[in-house]
Amino acid sequence: TRKVEEAVNTISGVKEIASRSYEGLSLVIIRFDLNIDPVQAAQEVREKIALVKPSFRTGVKEPLITRFDPDENPVVSFALKSDSLPARELTTLADQLIKRRLQNVRGVGRVTVVGGVRREIAIELDPVRMEALRVSVDQVLNTLRLENQDLPAGPIQSGDRDRVVQITGRIREPQDFERLIVARRQGQPVQSCTCSGFQSIWSRCLRLRFASDF
Repeated sequence: TRKVEEAVNTISGVKEIASRSYEGLSLVIIRFDLNIDPVQAAQEVREKIALVKPSFRTGVKEPLITRFDPDENPVVSFALKSDSLPARELTTLADQLIKRRLQNVRGVGRVTVVGGVRREIAIELDPVRMEALRVSVDQVLNTLRLENQDLPAGPIQSGDRDRVVQITGRIREPQDFERLIVARRQGQPVQSCTCSGFQSIWSRCLRLRFASDF
């Protein structure tokens, strides 16, 4: 988000810029002075984003630029609870089935799933082993950042169709992290399992809400 923030920060009337990053998504919120025309401000933001778009990584989707509208606040909000489904399956049900069906209902402008069970992997570094192997925290972080992602391989033309090929590199299971090579010493690989431990963590909260576009 840094490139976007630096670009829009030059717009006249900007009062505050805040950003949040999630898995596969980055959100930049720009607040303007009250005397700034919101329509003109939105247009200037689009122009600034257009200038930095060529520097985005291949595979980044078209940026979505919208103005905050109080009328878009959720008109209905409800929670899901189940005595038979585990929290993880309930989250999948809300995200992949209920959300999609509500989005197809006439008059619904946006559906947002809030909370749910999101899987996280906690990485516990062993400073003693890292020092012995001369492995830094930055080396571990860089390895995790570079090796744990899906990469686009470009389009392939088949007849009259173009197919986009993507290399699946995102790690799915905790044990797969342990096989990552974070460094080499005397020609021998130093795997992440040598200098860290891994543990799967789950959060607990699920709420689904949606807004009307009337």
